[in-house]
Amino acid sequence: MTSCWRTLEYARFNPESSGAATLKELDRTIQNKLPVNARQWFNKLLYYGQGDIYIQPFPDRMNKNSWLILGGIQNFLKDSLGGIIQADNEGYYNEAGLYILWQMYEGATGNATAASLDDKGQWIPYSYSLRLDDKKAVDLFKQGIAPKRGFFSRVFGI
Repeated sequence: MTSCWRTLEYARFNPESSGAATLKELDRTIQNKLPVNARQWFNKLLYYGQGDIYIQPFPDRMNKNSWLILGGIQNFLKDSLGGIIQADNEGYYNEAGLYILWQMYEGATGNATAASLDDKGQWIPYSYSLRLDDKKAVDLFKQGIAPKRGFFSRVFGI
């Protein structure tokens, strides 16, 4: 039986650990990512965080069930230990699992359940479906602007 992932590691964030190098690398990789306010929120989180759990799969060894199992493990760790998720060629998701920081690959399609920060630095208490192939919606997301809430959202708080 072969493994579906090559790496599963935990790195603590402190100056005396291997996590310090991870922290510098994460900071470097998000320097130009948008929206700016989500990047600033993420930077604060990094410096107050505990550590990083890193899972690197072998995509060529993964099938539909493998991805489901890996997603379950990822969500279990996030929910049990707290934290956020980063997916290569996608971006970052906050503690609630909402898409917050753009690193999406060119030509992405589909939807991502996204969130934006308000003026007080809090995540707006509802999420929205961001169409990844809608240039206008993506540009607004990158500016940190959430779409206007519709009638049902305002009345029912959804």
